[in-house]
Amino acid sequence: SLFDEETKKILEIEEPKEEYTFPSSEEEKKQNYKRNLITQKITLQEHLLRQLRLHRLREKEYKIGEYIIANIDEDGYLKESCDEILESLGKEMSISKEEVEKIIKLIQTFDPVGVGATSFKECLLIQLNAKKIKNPIVYEIIQKYLSLLARKKLKEIAKQMNTSLSKIEKAAKIISKLDPKPGKKFSFTDPPPLITPDIIVEKINNRYEIVINSRSLPPLRISSYYKNLLNSSSVSRETKKYLQEKIKKAVELIKTLTEREKMIKKIVEYILQIQNDFFEEGDISLLKPLTLKELAEKIKKNESTVSRAVNKKYIQTPYGLFPLNYFFTSHFKTDDGKKISTQKIKSLILELIEEEKPHHSLKDSQLTRILRRYGIRIARRTVAKYRKELGIPSYSQRKKKKLRGDTT
Repeated sequence: SLFDEETKKILEIEEPKEEYTFPSSEEEKKQNYKRNLITQKITLQEHLLRQLRLHRLREKEYKIGEYIIANIDEDGYLKESCDEILESLGKEMSISKEEVEKIIKLIQTFDPVGVGATSFKECLLIQLNAKKIKNPIVYEIIQKYLSLLARKKLKEIAKQMNTSLSKIEKAAKIISKLDPKPGKKFSFTDPPPLITPDIIVEKINNRYEIVINSRSLPPLRISSYYKNLLNSSSVSRETKKYLQEKIKKAVELIKTLTEREKMIKKIVEYILQIQNDFFEEGDISLLKPLTLKELAEKIKKNESTVSRAVNKKYIQTPYGLFPLNYFFTSHFKTDDGKKISTQKIKSLILELIEEEKPHHSLKDSQLTRILRRYGIRIARRTVAKYRKELGIPSYSQRKKKKLRGDTT
């Protein structure tokens, strides 16, 4: 905490004078992307990657693991077979089927239990093994009679297995407690909480005005009650000394917060200068590479100080609400030496997928080759990662949707 309970009593919060509204985004796709960025929930992929990094593996094995995790869907299922993974990664490195199978098996031990399975049946079997359930009837039902179980044909299962109905009912109860979609708990099905912006940027008379939202950083002042108490003749010298110390701390706090507000304003001014094209057009592909280090040098502050200042801050722009650190983007170098931001690459991936022909979906490997034709040297697993971050389904999922004629 910035100050103790006693110092808090010395301070008053000035009442804010304005209300701020949140204009809705024009493009649903971009809004969904922003929602993913501002949510505080961890994604399934992030959860799995954290577990992967806890294991002591060779660099090659980490890369295999990252690729596998990038190809696990929101329900927790691995959407590529071992052979498909081998074919895709074999173009980038020398690997064997045994190495791929080893990492798949490792990921299948991760939380949530059942993740990384390639089929519904395998998902249930992984959960049974993890729970150390030994009932052979349960295993046999999963192996042979899932379709009958789905239709609640318990008597038919008992007849075919030549066993009692009570044993089948007991086994069915065990199976009903297994999770058919272990990854679902990480999906963002709920709307994100309403987030109050810390900074509002508005264009007035062709100039951008920066407003620090007082609701997120309320102005403070020394309490008039304690100021009067300090000047009162009825207060003892010892109490006055105590009050003076606390008021001094409160004044220092107000000064610190004022300096922080000035620094945030400087940060936003520099972001506006560098990312002017985005603020003019609202197109995320126009974001330029910008690092915290570069900004810290520009405003003559320590990089860690700047990092703390932008952490968990949100900025309201004419194009919607964004985390302030959204405007700091890493970059790749193109073949001609130019820098290209990760946001620009994500935008290109989105465009390529949106322009897919009705009966032809692009695999991540094909997207990688197209980007390389643009001079962008990028790994296939990075393309898969960015596609996931954009909320775009895998090649096989998109292909199935198109075959069904589902354009949603």
